[in-house]
Amino acid sequence: MSFFWGLIAALAGNSIIGLGNCLQKYALTRGESRFKTSSNQDDTHTQPLLPTTSPVPVTYSRFKDRTWFIGISLVYLGELCGNWVALSLIPASVVTPLGILGVVVNAILAKFLLYEQISFRQTKGYIWILIGVLLTILFSATSTNSIENQLSTTSKLFAYMTQFQVILWLITILVAQCILFMMVRAKKGKSSLVLYVIMTAGFGSLTVVASKFFALLLKVWVFAPSDGNKPNLEDKIIPAILDDGSSIALIISFMAIIFILIIGIIGQETCKQFALSKYRVTQFQPMFYASHVTFVAMSGMIVFKEVGSWRSVVGFCCGIIVIVRGASNKNIQYDDDSDGIISDNDETIPTEIDSLVPEILQNSNNPRHYGALV
Repeated sequence: MSFFWGLIAALAGNSIIGLGNCLQKYALTRGESRFKTSSNQDDTHTQPLLPTTSPVPVTYSRFKDRTWFIGISLVYLGELCGNWVALSLIPASVVTPLGILGVVVNAILAKFLLYEQISFRQTKGYIWILIGVLLTILFSATSTNSIENQLSTTSKLFAYMTQFQVILWLITILVAQCILFMMVRAKKGKSSLVLYVIMTAGFGSLTVVASKFFALLLKVWVFAPSDGNKPNLEDKIIPAILDDGSSIALIISFMAIIFILIIGIIGQETCKQFALSKYRVTQFQPMFYASHVTFVAMSGMIVFKEVGSWRSVVGFCCGIIVIVRGASNKNIQYDDDSDGIISDNDETIPTEIDSLVPEILQNSNNPRHYGALV
């Protein structure tokens, strides 16, 4: 029964997250269009052939935009009330693939709010992703070792957090993120969709694992029934700390969860905002979803040992491959109707110049305009 309620919570949370992402992109796009309109009215002697250096100008502040603020609030409302509740009931490798619902909501709302058209090949890509999600849920639901039931006390939980594979996974993720950050810095301002996607997915895996530990901690402390069938924090937390023999170690471990969670949330949100300001939702979200599912699935296998028989592992890996296959569809990454076309080196090439060609031809006989263009 807990598995069913976990699925319901994850589906509801991801629907809210999809709505929040679209509202954020809508706010960024609206701010960009308003700035371009005011710039064209105020300055008529600028070089029309020079591309805009940043899709979202400096004068636009997303923190003062009510629509953007509502969008990001909905995202974290879906995370807290949906995914966090689901993580305390079902494995992380099951919760994360359910994010496909958020991708579908993004695709539907993007068509009406952002006027982003979805081609037939893009639809095929979404179908591939949906099939992969069904495979991962089918196999991961029966291949988990039920770590939620094994970690029934705070002593067992904190002892598990200090195991070798958990520490090794954390160090690997942090080192990889540092390398990716230096690669982004090396591009000197040039955008890269692939780097943003991998960095966002990496920070997202940190967030999911830390959220899983935090949800298990709350479940052990608060929701575990006491002798009187009522949760008593005084009778639970203090004896658990004293029985472990090292209250300092427990406090440090608890602070480590919070610290990793803060790093994951800030890093993921920063990379996602940069990506949303440069690329369309239908470009970024499918690639991010596939990378996020892959990272979380690998993290679940390493950290939480969510591995069953070899048949379950093969089926689960096939589901991940199908998801990546759907997200790597060229018409999801490279859309002919997009605001920017991603080239071989993943740089955004503005297409607004096409709208300037008639104006250039019209003013070509005017020496003042012609001289300005030269």
